[in-house]
Amino acid sequence: MPERHTGDNIANKLQSIVSEFELDGKIDTCVHDNARNMECAGNKCLEWGAFGCFGHTLQLCIKPTRKTKKADATVFLPKDHEWELMNDLSTVLMDLSDVTTYMCSENSVSLSEVHPIVCGLMKRILKVQDSDGVIICKTKDVISDELNRRYQPYDMKAACSTPVIASLMDTRNKKLIFLSSQQRNKAEEFLEGLIDEIL
Repeated sequence: MPERHTGDNIANKLQSIVSEFELDGKIDTCVHDNARNMECAGNKCLEWGAFGCFGHTLQLCIKPTRKTKKADATVFLPKDHEWELMNDLSTVLMDLSDVTTYMCSENSVSLSEVHPIVCGLMKRILKVQDSDGVIICKTKDVISDELNRRYQPYDMKAACSTPVIASLMDTRNKKLIFLSSQQRNKAEEFLEGLIDEIL
């Protein structure tokens, strides 16, 4: 694309390509990176929804846990008692790193896996344990809050979201065990309505 990569130009280009390939009315969601110009383009293309890259969004959820004062960031030489803390933090962050690596590989990219992974992280990996120290608890809470703010996995509206509907259609998630029974029923009803519209 020779034009500047502004939100307006990208939106116009996307709409032009959709028309050129006669896909008008056939696109539900555009998955894109989280750059501001892409988010702007996604918001301008009202014919379909927009969904930011899961791997990048997960990294943005971790970012608030790294806030330090400039003086603290110059040299970090852990004291003996801090090694255990670093080990505990690395365990939490390693699980998140594994998710990011999995979702960013070419063979595993799937919108149907976003909601089950978010719910799994929040229910298992980021669930505060009695044995967690203060910093580990705070780290897990901050990341959970960020995931909840960005994906709202337990909200009834999430049941009608593109990632949940994609999960419903993916045989690996057929039972939707990551949803409440109310969300599951709503997702199934919503999908049935979409199918009725097509037929």
